[in-house]
Amino acid sequence: MMKNKKISLMPLLAALLAAFLLYACDFPGGSGEERERPPQTRILNVLVQPDTVAPGDTTRFTCIIEDSTDERFEFSWLIEEGEVLGAVLIDGENSEYLSDTNNIQWIAPSSERDYLFAVFANNGSEDSLSVNDGFRIVVE
Repeated sequence: MMKNKKISLMPLLAALLAAFLLYACDFPGGSGEERERPPQTRILNVLVQPDTVAPGDTTRFTCIIEDSTDERFEFSWLIEEGEVLGAVLIDGENSEYLSDTNNIQWIAPSSERDYLFAVFANNGSEDSLSVNDGFRIVVE
């Protein structure tokens, strides 16, 4: 009998977050055009309430941005596991969800461990860069 192998998306999420952070920063080797574009806004904080949950419990993620009154922003959430409320799955392979508000709810899976997440705020502007931030939740 074969055991089910569980594949963790944590390394993928970390790599994606690192790639986006490098893209958004003024780093050596980037093209001049990319480095000259300003960020669309600034993510001030990602609130997680509560920040530690039991398996099956629900928590709320809220992305606080500098331009909180700009209604053009959409938020992409990279959610490794669990159930997401308040967002639409747009990329099942990368577990990416899209919401037109700055908050969603997450129902924790049954495995007790740390989970990594990322959020991207984008107002659709082509002359500025989308911004992102990573955060984690403890399920215990």
